[in-house]
Amino acid sequence: MRSSRNPGFDVRSWRDNTARPLAVAARLARELAAAERLPILAASVGDGERWHAETILKTVPVCGTRDGTRERVPARVDLRLDPEAQSLAAGETVWSDLAVEREDFVRYVAWLRSVW
Repeated sequence: MRSSRNPGFDVRSWRDNTARPLAVAARLARELAAAERLPILAASVGDGERWHAETILKTVPVCGTRDGTRERVPARVDLRLDPEAQSLAAGETVWSDLAVEREDFVRYVAWLRSVW
């Protein structure tokens, strides 16, 4: 599944389906958007990785640990991300060790390519 706009990006290199930390997924998304010169880059000025981390949370589910249990957190707009992109909160609920599954990252990349 190589991108025609960025022949160097191959999502199959993420072969093992192991979730990647949210901060890593955000960095990969920023690098991909820059390499493909996607129009969405105009929206992600400043700290692009932070923008992508927050946008991932609003676009696809992420995994997080709450009270020692790993759970899938649905995408939603009311999540608050800490400055290091390591935990997020919704009201009194807090998840840590945030990660993005490969299939959700692929969906996020498809969304990036579809906007604007």
